[in-house]
Amino acid sequence: MTDKIINVAIIGGGAEAIPIIRTLVTLPTFKLLGVADENKDAPALGVARELGINTGLSFSELASHKDLNLVIELSGSGYFAKTLEKIVPSGVKVMDEVSARIMFELAKERERLLKVETAYKLTRRYSELIEESNRKLDDKILELSLLNETSKTFSSAFDQSNIGGFIFTLLKKKINFSVLALLLAQDDKLNLILSSDREIPQEAKEEIRLRMTDRYSKYTKKPIDTDKVSLIERGALGQAKETEPIEPAIRILHTVSLVTLDKPLGMVGLAFCKDYTITSDDERFFNIISSQLALFMENDRVKQNITNERNKLEAILDSMSGAVLVVDEEENITLVNPISEILLGIRKEEVLGKNLHDVIGQNEIKAVFDSFGKQKTEFFTKEIESTNPKDSIKRAIRANLARVHDYVGNIVGTVLILDDITKAKEIDRMKTEFISITSHELRTPLATIKNCITLIFKESAGPINENQRKFLDIARRNIDRLAALINNLLDLSKIESGKMELERISTDLNKIAQEVIDTFDPLAKDRNILLKLELQEGLPQIQIDRSKI
Repeated sequence: MTDKIINVAIIGGGAEAIPIIRTLVTLPTFKLLGVADENKDAPALGVARELGINTGLSFSELASHKDLNLVIELSGSGYFAKTLEKIVPSGVKVMDEVSARIMFELAKERERLLKVETAYKLTRRYSELIEESNRKLDDKILELSLLNETSKTFSSAFDQSNIGGFIFTLLKKKINFSVLALLLAQDDKLNLILSSDREIPQEAKEEIRLRMTDRYSKYTKKPIDTDKVSLIERGALGQAKETEPIEPAIRILHTVSLVTLDKPLGMVGLAFCKDYTITSDDERFFNIISSQLALFMENDRVKQNITNERNKLEAILDSMSGAVLVVDEEENITLVNPISEILLGIRKEEVLGKNLHDVIGQNEIKAVFDSFGKQKTEFFTKEIESTNPKDSIKRAIRANLARVHDYVGNIVGTVLILDDITKAKEIDRMKTEFISITSHELRTPLATIKNCITLIFKESAGPINENQRKFLDIARRNIDRLAALINNLLDLSKIESGKMELERISTDLNKIAQEVIDTFDPLAKDRNILLKLELQEGLPQIQIDRSKI
């Protein structure tokens, strides 16, 4: 049953009518038909107009309204109150000034109570908002703390074998799960690390292994033999396991793939043995930790590759027979190998990071660096003599210099390779001496043979026929040829020392060719070989050293 609507008219627009007007418009059982006052600027009329209440009727019109049930008389005039009783319809109640003032006080009190109630509701809502904000703030602070802990741990020399226990301990502070499952792909192997603060039943382990393997196989689109997935169990980091095992049934397994640069590295999963609703905050935090884990694993792999390559490079440098010295663009030493310590008389720990001119005692090496710095070539080679200040041994050294560039082509330093060529120089000297001595030793008997043939050729020992003369002439020319070969051995030393000189004269090529035929013709006839010479007449003479042909 609905309450009857009471239609009210207010006579008088003074300030005391304002709270009554505001109260009446909030009450569902009252309907304010209008407010009347002779003073059109009365304050209550302005409020009434703002609220959409009729203020255009006169006293008599409003008082005689056909739907009127109650008149509140607030004019403050006793004469008008008596007149009002005569003009209102029968059955309409008139609230006199006293009653009106009582209603006015009640209305003010109600308005005050409403304000108090509103303030209380606002205060309560504010407290709820503060509490919710504090809860969210605490949650964010926890997340930031855990993420900071993760970053510090992953950026340090962290033992990867403890990764499962660390991630479990970290996530457990925010998400109430039972087991962390970490499936890692390493080369051609798959390792499944299970971490929990309680014992894991064997059937739970097998269920997690089957489900993790199946999901990773679907993700990579490659078949995986579950039996070949190695199972490794790790406890929570820094905690002893509770004696009571977890429930054997896995109700929820929430997984995220570990991927960097579209390269799958594995999968991480949270196993729940009880019903649990994963919130969007839980999932977001889990995804962030998973991303950091993937980056850590990839960085660890890259770091290991860099370490391996560095070890290889150091092994190569250590095994080189020459000294290797690398300086940066400011000529500060950044790398030396063991031979450098022997050849230059330095100690690695004393020169690294220091300027080459301050720690290298040999001025010849400094001069080579300075010469290379003034050139625009990429490579430079020079032979120098240098004395080790520690053993005072003078060595012949071949210095090879090359510029070092970064990945964009900028020059970032210089590499110097010093080869000790002292022994090679000594061997060259000995070779030269051997050739010189041998050549002189051969010349003496050869000169004697040549003189004897010359005497026979001149018939000093008796007459010879033409056939004999011909063979003697061939022998004499080949003696000259042998002498030329001996001279060539000496010339080799001259060439190496840069002292070779040529005596060029005009020579007929046809004559040289005929002499070659005459030399080899007897040998050819003994083997039934016919040598044929076709000469072209009129060829121009050429400038050559006849003794070198």
